[in-house]
Amino acid sequence: MELRSVGPRDEAKNIGALGRCGNVTCCSSWLDKFESVTVRMTKEQALAINAEGLEGMCGRLKCCLWFECE
Repeated sequence: MELRSVGPRDEAKNIGALGRCGNVTCCSSWLDKFESVTVRMTKEQALAINAEGLEGMCGRLKCCLWFECE
């Protein structure tokens, strides 16, 4: 028997769902490696930290914020 810890992003990947954009979530469709998304990235993009819509299906900051960061 092998036990593994499953993080919130891995759990969202296994469940699969549609994102707010209307497409299948990136983690379910093509994203293999999860990069860390930080609050600093939201500040660099001039987004309000407490704004609705920044949280993904997993309850963490959306992975797409990482792609928009330089």
